[in-house]
Order: sequence, then C-alpha cells, then structure tokens
Amino acid sequence: MFAWTQWLFDDWHALMPIPLANTLLAGIASLCGAIVGTEREKKEKPTGTRTLALVSLGASVFTMLSEHLGNHDGHIAANIIVGIGFLGAGVIIHGRYGITGLTSAANIWTMAAIGMTVGAGYAGAGLALSVFLLITLSAVGTLERRYIGPCKFSTLEVTYDAAGGKTLIRLEELLDEFGSPGMQVTEHHENGGLGTATIRYCCVHQHHRELLARFAEMTEVQTIVRATGQSRCAA
Repeated sequence: MFAWTQWLFDDWHALMPIPLANTLLAGIASLCGAIVGTEREKKEKPTGTRTLALVSLGASVFTMLSEHLGNHDGHIAANIIVGIGFLGAGVIIHGRYGITGLTSAANIWTMAAIGMTVGAGYAGAGLALSVFLLITLSAVGTLERRYIGPCKFSTLEVTYDAAGGKTLIRLEELLDEFGSPGMQVTEHHENGGLGTATIRYCCVHQHHRELLARFAEMTEVQTIVRATGQSRCAA
C-alpha cells in the first residue's frame, strides 16, 4: 500500500495500471479546468467552466498520447502550446481604442499547462496549480482595491441609435462584462429613434475605463458626454 504522499507527488502511471491511471487523470484534468472555470463563470467571462475543463482535458489527453506513442522529444507537447495559442487568440479583441480578452487568453494558456501536468501523471501538482490559479484570479480584485484604491465613479450620458431596443441590450451586456460596481443604466428615452442612457462607471481602474473605449467603438453610439461638473473622478 502506497503512502498518501506518493499519490500527491509521484507519477500515477507508476502507481497503477496504465488504463486506470489515464482514466483517472483525464477526470482530474477536467476537474482542474472546472475549478478555475467556476470563478470565470461567476464573472461571466467567455472562458467559463466548460471551456477550461475541455482545454485541460484535451491537453492532458494529448500529453498521455505523446507518452504512449514514444514521443519523448516534446514534439506533441510543443504543438499543444501552438494550438492553444490559436485558441487563446480567438478570445482577444483588438479594437481601435484598446485590447480586451488578454486575461481570458492567459487563462486558456495556463489551463493547458495544468492539463499537460496532469496528463504527465502528476495529478497532485495539477490540482495544486489549479487552486493556486483560482486564488490568484480571486485575489487580484482585492489587491487592486488595496494598492490602487477603491472605485471612484463618474457619470456619462450616452446618446445612441435605439435600433428597436437592440442597442440598449448591447450596452447592458457591456456593463455586465466589465462588472464595475455601480455601473447601471438609470434612464432611457426614445425620441426620433434615439435613446439616452445615464451610466455610472469607475474612472480609476484601467480595466473599468476600457468600457468607454468599447462604447466609442459602437457605431450606434452618437455622443458620449461626461456629466456637468465631473471632468475628473468623483469620490
């Protein structure tokens, strides 16, 4: 009977029959992706539970295949990294006013590395890395508020082509995506096909201010006017 430390630190391929080890490792790889994906899902990011679970599972399976096919020079592993790079690039949006999606792409890349770790047989290390990644993602907001400062808000009036209510839905989706506390549509008027939304947004943190760039990219948005007396951040 093996000591419990062996299950945490040793290669599972050496501790049990290969078919059983591979099956268990595939399940643990999916679990690792789900652990991190749950945090992303709560923040309504595109890389949610299912996406990261599949990324981790796929990377682990390719790694196990690499071992069983006798590919010890890292050729398959290198191609996993290249493939994950293309997948990550798909969630990056490069607009005229900035770039979004880099954190989601980095999550996919890191999750693939964790999946490869599990696929190599080190389930304990994969689980530990997943928990560490989860803690890192969760702690970013706390550290930001402590060292950069809490959110401070300014108010904007956004006038836009209502497009039968479709534009308002897009504006609300952007507010949800950036998730800054206090950002909300407070009023909406229809006048000649135009709508007006009064929105509070955080003007301190860069990833919150990127919301303005996304508004500016929308062809339906006609004007963006800062409320009178709030040319600077208000407490």
